[in-house]
Amino acid sequence: MAADALGTILFDEKKLPKMTYPAEIKIEEPGAFVALVSTDLTKSAANFEKTVRKNVTVPAKLALQAEKKKINFSKVLTEALREKLNY
Repeated sequence: MAADALGTILFDEKKLPKMTYPAEIKIEEPGAFVALVSTDLTKSAANFEKTVRKNVTVPAKLALQAEKKKINFSKVLTEALREKLNY
């Protein structure tokens, strides 16, 4: 799962960090070890959809009730659009 985690962290970065050489890593925990991890950023990017910001208008009372229940507006709108578009 380390490759997936690395891909998730790095997939949208413009400038990638340089690799740390294993010999330069100091291990202080007994039984700990160093393992190389690589990832395919093209594959990682395919798991994520680019998002865009949209300004929407909803009735004030509805918005207030949703905020009180800590409803994520973006998530609800995304789910509704997917259902409406059979996406």
